[in-house]
Amino acid sequence: MKQNITDIKKDKNSVVFSIWENPVPKGRPRSTVRNNKINVFTDTKTRQYEFRSKLWLVRAVGFTQFEGALKVTAHFYIKPPKKYKKDDIENEKYFPKTRPDLDNYVKALLDICNGIIFKDDAQVVELETCKKYSNQPKTFVKVEVLNAKEKTK
Repeated sequence: MKQNITDIKKDKNSVVFSIWENPVPKGRPRSTVRNNKINVFTDTKTRQYEFRSKLWLVRAVGFTQFEGALKVTAHFYIKPPKKYKKDDIENEKYFPKTRPDLDNYVKALLDICNGIIFKDDAQVVELETCKKYSNQPKTFVKVEVLNAKEKTK
């Protein structure tokens, strides 16, 4: 399996990396009823994307698990529709104003980082995100500890 996480910079209070794959948003939970029991599950595309990304992340960065309040910066560069010219995409002439929503990309990313980069996504108190078209789809991520002296309860 090809390593798809690069541009890694890591120190005791931050980590920066890029996932070189077209970002996949968190899909809606699905449910089925079997033997009078409700089974809720994540769709296959999201589950496979999260599994691959977690595997690559552990191999590339290891288990960092920052403590305290965190700021996450995430830029999602998604594959543009074929109707747009490459030059127009590079000059940011068009923006992805359609679905999937930006918050669904963020949910998938936080699930990937959960338990690897930080103990729980509840630690994220500041979030800076954007989604743009790119001819080279990827997710750029930066996680920073906001107050290194803060103790978690």
